[in-house]
Amino acid sequence: MWFRTAPGRRPGSAGRRRGVSAGFTLIEVTLVVLIIGLLFGIAALKFDALTDGSRLGASAREIGSTVGVAYSQAVLAKQTQTLVFDTENQAYWIASETDPEGESGAGFLKKRGLYKGVTFKDVQVGAEVFEEKGLLRIDISPLGVSSSCMVHLVNESGSEMTVRVHPLTGTVSYYDEYVEYGADEEGGGFAD
Repeated sequence: MWFRTAPGRRPGSAGRRRGVSAGFTLIEVTLVVLIIGLLFGIAALKFDALTDGSRLGASAREIGSTVGVAYSQAVLAKQTQTLVFDTENQAYWIASETDPEGESGAGFLKKRGLYKGVTFKDVQVGAEVFEEKGLLRIDISPLGVSSSCMVHLVNESGSEMTVRVHPLTGTVSYYDEYVEYGADEEGGGFAD
């Protein structure tokens, strides 16, 4: 069998070109990587600023979910559950007789921390406001009843949010501001 090559070419040289560069130089690749890195850095700073308020809302919703789980656990297990707020370490959990520190639970039963930049401003139980750092425990009876509770959160930019827990039902309300629980003529209510 005979193979024929194109005129002017030697056998074995088909498809080879000499003197033509088929890639990028190291300087070009480095410049592109630096520009992409710079763009990602700027975008990350903007995204972090935009999410400051969303971290505040997410912290409030997670506290509300934990409260809902605590009420459910108290009624289903027919034993007292305790909401614990650690205002010094910006954490909270559901304490039970078998797990007082929230270390062995899973999901909302386990100790959780507030999101970055979010802190407890204070926790209000009934008419008493607890501003000092430390542990605050709120018991939920097996009947699903507790003291009224207001958790006030604040973020680095000074925005505040209130999580209100209804004492008889365990339902949670969220307010995009600091809301106080005050006494009125009927023995208790929200002050504006």
